[in-house]
Amino acid sequence: MLGQRPDSTDDSDGGATTELESATKTEFEAALDQAERHADLGLPVGSSERFRLAKRIVVKIGWPYLRRQIAFNHAIMQSNLALAERVTRLQERIERDLRNDLLDFADRSVSQAHAEIGDHVAEMRRVNADLILEVRSLLEELNTMTEAVLRTLPQERDPQNREAEHNDVEIDGSTTERRR
Repeated sequence: MLGQRPDSTDDSDGGATTELESATKTEFEAALDQAERHADLGLPVGSSERFRLAKRIVVKIGWPYLRRQIAFNHAIMQSNLALAERVTRLQERIERDLRNDLLDFADRSVSQAHAEIGDHVAEMRRVNADLILEVRSLLEELNTMTEAVLRTLPQERDPQNREAEHNDVEIDGSTTERRR
């Protein structure tokens, strides 16, 4: 062979090529193979060919032109093979760069989302702290109001309330009434 062509069975992207790309690649390689087989214009004439003598005479007469055509055909084949290799390298580079760009974009997106989540968490902590302060303030007001109401109640309680006070049991700092 005149040059090395990219191996058609090498699938560097792990089988991710579509059928259309694969068919186009196969058709291109088939056309290159056919062009390479015909680059020499069927020369030299084989000993078992039909009309061998007539073909040899035509080749002798046309040789000054045919040799230039053959050299041109070989140069075109070399150029096509080099172009095919370059296209393959460029395609791989584009896919690699695209993959890297997508990974960078995803990384930036994840970082941005992480920062936004951190901002939301900080905001929720601030709101939570404000709510806790507000609840404490309301509890203080409630305790103050409860104490004021208890002070306004008559000091003397009936005997049933006194008996109930003796039956109260303190559990975990809170007072509950024992049931009989």
